[in-house]
Parts: sequence; structure tokens; C-alpha cells
Amino acid sequence: MSLFADEFSQSVSEHADGSQVWQQCLADLQMELQEKDYRQWITPLRPQLDDGVLILLAPNAIFVNHVNSYLARIKALVTTYGQGAISDVRVEMVVSTTPSTKAKPKAAARTKTSTAVVESLSIDPTFTFDGFVKGRANQDAYNACNELSKKDSKYNYGPIFIYGSSGLGKTHLMHAMAHRYQKYGKSFFYFTKEHFYSTTLKAVVNDKIDKFKKEICAADLLIIDDMHMYDGKKAPKVTEILMTLFEHFSQPGKQVVMASNRPPSQMTNFDDRSISRLSGGLSLAILPPDMEMRVQILEKKASLLQIDLPRDCAIFMAQNLPPDVRGLEGALKNVRMSADLKGVPVTMALVRDAIRDQVQSRARALNAESIRDLVAEFYEISPKDLMGKKRARNIARPRQMAMALIREVTRDSFPEIGQVFGGRDHTTVMHACEKIEELKMTDPSIETDYHKLKMMLEYA
Repeated sequence: MSLFADEFSQSVSEHADGSQVWQQCLADLQMELQEKDYRQWITPLRPQLDDGVLILLAPNAIFVNHVNSYLARIKALVTTYGQGAISDVRVEMVVSTTPSTKAKPKAAARTKTSTAVVESLSIDPTFTFDGFVKGRANQDAYNACNELSKKDSKYNYGPIFIYGSSGLGKTHLMHAMAHRYQKYGKSFFYFTKEHFYSTTLKAVVNDKIDKFKKEICAADLLIIDDMHMYDGKKAPKVTEILMTLFEHFSQPGKQVVMASNRPPSQMTNFDDRSISRLSGGLSLAILPPDMEMRVQILEKKASLLQIDLPRDCAIFMAQNLPPDVRGLEGALKNVRMSADLKGVPVTMALVRDAIRDQVQSRARALNAESIRDLVAEFYEISPKDLMGKKRARNIARPRQMAMALIREVTRDSFPEIGQVFGGRDHTTVMHACEKIEELKMTDPSIETDYHKLKMMLEYA
């Protein structure tokens, strides 16, 4: 595994033009493909430019056959982004053999005979600690992953469990740890749910499960992504093996890091004993980035995509787009495409036009009525109750919560908000907003509910 990675790392550094074109293609492919398909089949590919031909090196013949289904789209992207850098735009799939073998165009694909039962998925070369934008929303997770992956770290917190909504950087941090381990000559295994299930079941069917576990346990770092997708009750044998590996990598000298969209305590697809074991390590939340951090992300991504993005444009995008990294990057690509097609620099007018549909879609999702209805659903009452005259605490408090959220998220006026709640006057709405601000400082349950609802709205 490490020899394969070293070979591809050297290939990328020796062929900068091919790598740059491929990075631009990756940005488009990541948005177009399902996340699991992109991570499993596209990120392991490595570019090599040979006599004007862009060759994609693959870890084995299985990849060659599968990636052929994406080949037409890849060629189109290379044609778009390769002008000037690649004279003869063709894409050929060649299987990497040994570190000393140089891949040739049109060479017959060969695979090296291997007795290994399991192979790790490859890691994204761009997912490093240097490329991660750190802020208040993710600083605990970043600091822990950064510190615990250092060669001479004096800390040992046991398993790391990173949780948060999709697109916030969980996979980025885990890949960054793997890069650090690789740099120090240590080994790792990286699994998504699909890859772990398929390789585990294959080992069970072939009666090689002991060798499967032995090979994985020989590594220094185990990375398990998409933990929320595992079903410990429907696939108990796979879960048993997973938890056995978890216990092994929880020992001193080993490290296990997992990612999920929810904390261990809410992993209801596992039994109570497994939940208790998963909760025994370091649980770290990654929250949606605040305004300042979203601007930083946009500026960093713009630099990587070679977009000259004025700061006022970055601020406008941060204010009007959902706060996940993937969505921000997709909007940036729309801006770049619009500027390229029109042959003009990026301006506020161009940005407004390029992301108009995304802004309007978000605005429609975040109006007063939708927020009111979401709060009603959250507290398991009807929207009619919030609009009615009942003043019982179990209705009045959610009503005040909804008013405060609408005011913060939409910036509607107090009279406009009052109309959504049965025609209440502006002083009632003002009182509601002030009351929720007061309770957030004194009542932890109100502060928690407000934060949860805010996160739900940000991903609406």
C-alpha cells in the first residue's frame, strides 16, 4: 500500500501540468457523482502525463473496469481544462504494477499477484492539515486529529469519533491523519461502509476472516467512515468483526478514528453494549461554519480553483448559501464557469447571476412559514397551535422560539412575523425575541433546542 502511494506521489510531483488539470476535473466529478462513488472509485486514481497523454493510474484491474463507465465524462472534462497544458487529450487507464515500472500509453493492463485478503481505499491527496480551514466550528476536532497524528505526540485519548452533518470536513481530517501517518512510515487502513461490508463478507465466504483481521491489525491506524450507515442489527457478523477491530485499535500504540453524522450515543443501529464502547473515546463535533469561516473557506477554495474572488463577493456568497463546504465549492465552480464563458473577471454582478438559482432556492426554504412549521414539528405540536391563542407553556415557549428564529434567519420585521402567527402585534414578537435571548443564557435546554433548530435550518 505504501509503495503504491509513494509511486503515485512521485508521479504527481513530476507531472505538474497533468496534476493541475486532473484537480480541476476532480472538482467537477465530486459534484456530479454520488459521494460514495467519488470517494471509492475516483479519488484513488492518480494522473501521469506522458507525451501529451493524460494517463490515470489505478490500483487494480477492478478499478480499470469500473472507471470505464465514467471515461466519456472524464475525457470531456480533460478537453475543457486541458487546453494549453495537454496537447493530445486522451485518457487511458493503466494498472500500476511496481514502483519502478513507468506506465506507458496503450500498455496492456497487468496486476501484481497478491495474497492480501484486504486492501485499503486510497486517500485524497488534497485532504491535508495544511489544506483544512480551521475555525470555532471545528477547532476541537482539528486540534485533536492534528496532535494525535504527530510522530511524538504525548497524548493518548483512545478512539476518536468525529460527528457532524455531511460536507463539513470529517473525511478531510481523517485523510489528513492518514497522510501524516504515511509521512512517518506508518501504515493505515481506510474504509467506507460499502468497502468494509464487501471485503468483510468476501473474507467470510472464502473462510479467510482470521487472515483478514490479522492484516488489518498489523496497521497503525484504522479509519472507518460513514459509521451511521452501519446496521449492527441487520448485519451482526460484520458488526462483530468491526467491534473486534475497534477494540484492537483502541489499545496503546494504535489509533482508530471514525466519522458519523451523529454522536455515538445516538447510534441506535447498534446495540447498547456497542454504543457504550463507541462512546468510550474522544467524541468531537464539527458544526456548520460561521460567517467568518465560510468566507475563509470560499477564499481558500477560490485560490485552489484559480479564481480571483473579490472579498465582497465571498461575503455575499457566505451570507446567501448553505454553510457546507461542498455546496460552497459547487457555487464557486458556477462562478468560474460563468466568468470563463463570458470572458470577464469575477464581479458582484456576475456572482449574483451565477448563483441566483441557489440563492432563490435557499430563500424559498427559509421563509417565516417554513420555519414556523419546522419548530412545530420539532416540538410535536401543530402549526395551528402556534398561530392560535393558547398560552400554555408547552405552546407559548415553542411559539416564542419560532418567532426568535424567524427574526434571526430571515430578518423579517416584527409586524411581518406577527402576521405569520395569527396577526399578533409587533410588541408580542419583540418580547418573544428578548425572552428567548434571556432563556438561552439561563436555561441550557432552551439554548440546546435553539442551536439544534438553527442547524436544521442552515441545512434546509
